Amino acid sequence: MSNKVLVIAGAIAGGVGKHVFDLINGLNREFNIFFAFSTEDGDGDYSKKIDDIRRTLNEGNLLPLKICKRPGIDDIKNVMLLRKFVAKHGIALIHGHGAKGGAYARLTAICHPEVKVIYTPHGGAVHSAHGLIGDLVYGFIEKTLYHYTDCYLFESAYSQVAFFQKVGGSPASGKCLVNHNGIDCNSLSAPASAANLLAARGLPYDWLKQRTPADVHCCCIAFVRPIKGQSVLLKAWKGVLEKVPDAHLHLLGPVADPDGLEALIRELGIQNRVHIYGDVPNARLLLSVYDYCLIPSLFESFGYVAVEAMCEGVPVIASRTGGLPEIIDHNHTGFLIEAGNPVAWTEALCQVFKDNTFASSWIASARADARTRFSLQTMLKTISNVYREQLPLDPEI
Repeated sequence: MSNKVLVIAGAIAGGVGKHVFDLINGLNREFNIFFAFSTEDGDGDYSKKIDDIRRTLNEGNLLPLKICKRPGIDDIKNVMLLRKFVAKHGIALIHGHGAKGGAYARLTAICHPEVKVIYTPHGGAVHSAHGLIGDLVYGFIEKTLYHYTDCYLFESAYSQVAFFQKVGGSPASGKCLVNHNGIDCNSLSAPASAANLLAARGLPYDWLKQRTPADVHCCCIAFVRPIKGQSVLLKAWKGVLEKVPDAHLHLLGPVADPDGLEALIRELGIQNRVHIYGDVPNARLLLSVYDYCLIPSLFESFGYVAVEAMCEGVPVIASRTGGLPEIIDHNHTGFLIEAGNPVAWTEALCQVFKDNTFASSWIASARADARTRFSLQTMLKTISNVYREQLPLDPEI
């Protein structure tokens, strides 16, 4: 019997990339993991993560592919390569991640009926992320390939509901499972001082020495693009500064439109209180440097940063959207605000910033909740159990 699992991932960036790499590193000793991945996409840590995977898996277990977000001729080539790869290595189970990875998994397994397929859609398959034509193509594929999917694993209850609302139908009993993403809370804390953490990444740290009791420093760690809601936050910040003039906003993450971002900040007249750092490696290790973690997303299928901040004891203020309400219990483990509403964000932020005790009451509950419900070990255990249910494993494996 085979315990060979092929993991396929298209865009390995952000939360999808973290989930996939944690899965491979966490389950490789239990299962014989193979990995088909995109050479075309990834975040700032992508190359390093791939190098780490190369040290974890044998070179023969890797299949680099040219995977583009939009449908194209390369998709046909990739599916043919995957079918040969599966046959060559005797793969027994394929786990596809993201819309493109999931499509590849099912289209590959059609020619190998003995191979089981697990699909984790992630956020890209839930919201409109591929343009009109791309969404129509993916929607058709999802409906067509439903019957070729042995199990769906969703990172949040929201993703499960939104997925079937988009593609039609309803989750079949025993075929769908919600398994929240998990993190290793112990990996977040770093022994270095805040100044050393910032200096090691080439970031300014003089403000740490110069800050006064009236200062409020907030981080927003995310790719700076429309769906992440930073423009909403910036518009809200103008109002915040009228009541809390020493509030500083630190944006950490690659910027899709640097010129547009800077133009908006100048137009709002808040350039002295907004700090842009671009892509910062392992930015999550900096969470403890800041007073608050802000997540203004217009859409978020889960919200890794929220869990990481909660584990670090950093109060989280986030949009009431997507999977974030599953993570944050409003006014108990964090604060939720209407997504896309600058006025609501201004009012809520001023309310929290002007009373330091307001958020301090969340910290202990948030940390305990995050460590209990969103541990990496729990996430991996659930995936392992699903793999074992699908695989005809030898008793000793």
